[in-house]
Amino acid sequence: MTDTQISVHIKKLFADARSKGQLEYVYTLLRVDGLELGIPDPILTLKSNLRRDDSEISDQELLSLYCLLANSEEPLSLMANLLRCAQGQTYEVDVMRHLSPRQLHNIAKPSTSQIARELSKIAKEAGYSQIAELIDDAYADDVLVCCLSDVSPVRSALERAFQSCRALLLSLVEIYFEERMTYRRAPRFYRLPGFEVLEIRVDDDYGLYGFRMHFSNGSSATFARHADSTECLNVELSSPINFMVGDLNQLRHEWRVGEKRLYEIGLTGRYNKLGEWKPIVYPGESASLVREAQLLSDDEDVQGALFYMMCTGHRVIEFVVRSTVELPSEHVTFGEQLHLWKCPPFDENPHSSRSVILYDGWVDADSTTPEDIRAIIGMIGIGINRMAFAYSAVADWRLKYTLVEHASGLAKPSTEDMHVLDSLLRKFPMTEDAKILDAAIDWYNHGRSARNIFTAFLCYYIVLESIANAVAEGDADFGLGYHRASKAERKQTRLNCIAEKHKAIYPTDSIKFVQEAYFHCVEGINRKTRGVAELVFGPEHEYVERLFKKADDGYSLSAIRGQLAHGRVTLLDTDHERLVRNRLGEIAAISKEFLTRIIFLLKPTDGLPSWSQRHSLPQSTADPRATLVTTHDSIFPSTDWRIRAEWCE
Repeated sequence: MTDTQISVHIKKLFADARSKGQLEYVYTLLRVDGLELGIPDPILTLKSNLRRDDSEISDQELLSLYCLLANSEEPLSLMANLLRCAQGQTYEVDVMRHLSPRQLHNIAKPSTSQIARELSKIAKEAGYSQIAELIDDAYADDVLVCCLSDVSPVRSALERAFQSCRALLLSLVEIYFEERMTYRRAPRFYRLPGFEVLEIRVDDDYGLYGFRMHFSNGSSATFARHADSTECLNVELSSPINFMVGDLNQLRHEWRVGEKRLYEIGLTGRYNKLGEWKPIVYPGESASLVREAQLLSDDEDVQGALFYMMCTGHRVIEFVVRSTVELPSEHVTFGEQLHLWKCPPFDENPHSSRSVILYDGWVDADSTTPEDIRAIIGMIGIGINRMAFAYSAVADWRLKYTLVEHASGLAKPSTEDMHVLDSLLRKFPMTEDAKILDAAIDWYNHGRSARNIFTAFLCYYIVLESIANAVAEGDADFGLGYHRASKAERKQTRLNCIAEKHKAIYPTDSIKFVQEAYFHCVEGINRKTRGVAELVFGPEHEYVERLFKKADDGYSLSAIRGQLAHGRVTLLDTDHERLVRNRLGEIAAISKEFLTRIIFLLKPTDGLPSWSQRHSLPQSTADPRATLVTTHDSIFPSTDWRIRAEWCE
């Protein structure tokens, strides 16, 4: 074979070993063995010998050089372990020990010829017939036997064996060191299934030169190969390689590096492949991490981001975007931290027409504090909003991992439950009042379907205000018997309201007085809404208090409505978002009962029409929203975790 052909076959062997060997491949490249001091690395010695000038030398000198190269055990052991890695087998310190017959007082070492023949056999059985051919040519028995005797080989046979051996070893050693150098660009830390953390050690001269294995009890094991020595601490040279981990009772179900948890250091990259969203696979008990995330923050998004980091070790926040804007590049980065990767169409046709584009997004987090994570999540919202605004498009987004999924499921009324709809249709007003009620129902349904919590809150409140305003203005009655005050009475009511606000607010905050007086006294929608709400629920009902009396957070529902309507709160402020999110369920329930009582002309003391409230929430294990975390991915029926549009809900 030519040198190029030899290189192709050797590179393939290394590539196969790397893809299937993983950790065992690291052991193979380092050639893990015991502690050595003052002993040169055999591969470096071989590399030096391969450079010796072989031109115009005698037969004996050529034979000596050939025997020097061929009798080096290290490259044969290296190839044997590469073949093992390529077949998914473990690394062996003494890979050819099965060739050593045990005698009474010692173990006889196998000859180079025996090792070469065994290696050739292993290569053939593993499907590497070209590698076997290279070994057979390089380690010719008729020449190797001359290394152990005074007999000189045929010159042509010697030259052929020598050239074959040197070409094979040159390619092997060159690619070997190239592979070690590739680890200079590789991530430094790796999670392992038993909560160990592998830390690779690299330098500029040799690339990969060692590793440190970290255990969750704070201990570690080390191996390092230097030019003239090796370090070997707490490494058991067994098959497979094992470690002395110290106090087993102190081991924890979490990845740690010394005193730090892995996510505090941060694994390079992200958990999911680009364009994918799969459940988190965590090989231990994750409930404690859920509790810890909940204790660190009361914000559901922050909790989910922290849980992701604790489980995966990646200091990243992953999210998905669904938008009507298609960016020109496959990968876009905003501000060096926020990344968007355009998901390809499912039919894998890049020219297919799409009205909605999905983006796989992530942000590299410099900090793991809840405050900084909340700021990053806010930054995501800002970035997506600005992108949609810039191109007059629509865009919504969500974090991939949250501890709580807000889904109402599929309502499943029974045959007996159909009386609710039947009554609603039969008892629904047939007058002009129907238009007002249908408009209010529409606002309620908009609130149910709104993804933006501020929009949802306002929609629910508009249900109350639209009906209250119609009743107060005399456009509808709904049997409430609302007394519409005369012009003089309305004026006096406004004056009394302003006087009360002036007395309570003006001395300390004149600007707030003007705002409150206008909104509550002059504009008057609050007054109308309260009057109608008292007729619907009763003046002492808890819903009236929630609407107009300050709660523990310092706001009534009507006050929150005012803040939203006048732009004084924003989703970009964590406290504002939490305030509205925490009160959204209240206003939704109030608006639903308010509408129901008016439609059915119910008195405050009357009970509400009811149904079984049966719901189903269809969940598939092929949907990552259905399974946040699992101990093993074998439970899933599919391995296709490409992001789907419906997952963005």
